[in-house]
Amino acid sequence: MSLLDKQQQKDAKEYKDDFEVLPAGVYLCRVMEVEKTTSRAGAGMLKWTFKVAKGQPAAGRRFWRNTMLQGDGWPFTVRMFKDLGLPLDADAATIEGTPCRVFVEVGTRQDTGEPQNNVKQAVKYDGTELPEEDAVGSDSDIDAAFGGSDGLI
Repeated sequence: MSLLDKQQQKDAKEYKDDFEVLPAGVYLCRVMEVEKTTSRAGAGMLKWTFKVAKGQPAAGRRFWRNTMLQGDGWPFTVRMFKDLGLPLDADAATIEGTPCRVFVEVGTRQDTGEPQNNVKQAVKYDGTELPEEDAVGSDSDIDAAFGGSDGLI
């Protein structure tokens, strides 16, 4: 007996895997979410989610970065707050929606050896106001075409 029913088989055949690794560069984004969580090893960490701003190449694309809340991870966590212009006592509601420039590199996944995007740094963006549609929680442009490296900030 098949693991997938007829509808699931049909959906799987129609699925288009349009994920691609984006070119290294600087992307204009917003902090979509910052979540306090734990690593697989049980260490405290913050998971930062960034979303590329509407009107930019790769609009709607998301990048992630984890910063640890202990030991050798503290410099990276403190730097993230500092570079985004945030006080250490900021709460998630204050952080989410912060406009920023995200420096992205192309790295290699440790588990598969495939290429992946890695966030090297995120810094506060003080340029022109981003469109309101890019506010936290707006997913209307998540499936936008990724585009090329033109227009990177």
